[in-house]
Amino acid sequence: STAPIAASVSRARLGQDGYLILLDQAGSVIAGGEQFGLAAGAKFAGNAQVRRLLRPGEVFDGSGREDRYKSDVSNTKVVGAGKRLQGQNWILLAEWPVHDADAVLIEIQKQAVWTILVAILFILVAVPVFVNQLILPIRKLKQGAERVQQGDFEYNVDIQTKDELEELGGAFNNMTRGLKRLRELQNEFVYIASHELRIPLTAMRWSIEKLTEELPGALSDVAGKMMAKAREASEHLSQLVDEILLIAKTEAGRLEIQVAPCDLVETVEKALSETQPLATERAIRVQYEKPASPLRVFAHEVRLQEVLLNLIGNALKYNHGKGGVRIWHEERGNKVVTHVQDDGIGIPKNEQVHVFEKFFRSELAKRNGIAGTGLGLFVVKEIVERMGGSIWFWSEEGKGSRFSFALPVAS
Repeated sequence: STAPIAASVSRARLGQDGYLILLDQAGSVIAGGEQFGLAAGAKFAGNAQVRRLLRPGEVFDGSGREDRYKSDVSNTKVVGAGKRLQGQNWILLAEWPVHDADAVLIEIQKQAVWTILVAILFILVAVPVFVNQLILPIRKLKQGAERVQQGDFEYNVDIQTKDELEELGGAFNNMTRGLKRLRELQNEFVYIASHELRIPLTAMRWSIEKLTEELPGALSDVAGKMMAKAREASEHLSQLVDEILLIAKTEAGRLEIQVAPCDLVETVEKALSETQPLATERAIRVQYEKPASPLRVFAHEVRLQEVLLNLIGNALKYNHGKGGVRIWHEERGNKVVTHVQDDGIGIPKNEQVHVFEKFFRSELAKRNGIAGTGLGLFVVKEIVERMGGSIWFWSEEGKGSRFSFALPVAS
């Protein structure tokens, strides 16, 4: 019986006003369209859409331009779709008034737009959070690597992600602890070795000085020159050991410098007296612009003299033949600034950032065959800063350098 099917077709609605019509293979109405006065058995074979569906294999789905037409049933413009039902030779035609169909489509479009906007908003909020959670541990590791590169082995990274990144952070912290222990052992070894080296060096220097003093006439010219070279070599080695020992103390946290009021002018003159032989040997004119009145600063006298010997020695060593060295002071507020300037080979601009680094040696100095360890300026900076001062420099390749350090005034 077709009654149940016919009843279902008659009750079916598309949206508010859309409807279905069921026709047989001859184009006669089986059910549907009753609300428009369409009776069962009505002939509909002349309808353009029905004629299309009566042709074998013909189907239309409402998406084409020709699928929008004025309906002979409802006498309104509709969107139509139809299909021949297999096995029954029936035709099912659906017609949906355009105003109703478009309203539904507009609503669907609105919902789609809102869905897309919500999705975009979610992406804009959620993605940065997700990316930040992913990148933050990597940034912490990068920051930790940079701190370790700078020699800070106390730094630990805190990563709590419950995944491989947290494991990597733990491995990084274990590595820094190992490096810290290794540095402590290294500093301890250097400290002990340097300290032990000073004893035989002191004995050697004392022996050379005694021989030179007590046997001045008994030594031949050759022997005298050899003794002078031995004394010079022992002094150089002693200075190197002192620098290494100071660095070891600094890095082991054992370097303590007690400051007290100190006569800066007198200390400069002592340093000039010690460096005078080198200045004479190299025919370099040293000009000290001695102030009219004493200048007293807070410093450790021995360490201050070490700073001056290093700076003046460098000015002489890196100077051009028959060049000049100028030393002067200036008062700036509660500081006294001391300048040591030469007209030597200078420091290339691309190397200046490394000047105060440990073991740094300028390529220009190497090419000119100037010997050195690269420890002097590192030591100078450590001493000046531990005495409450600061140090800086100006240099231009081929024109010379000026090193300046400031120390607190001792009123």
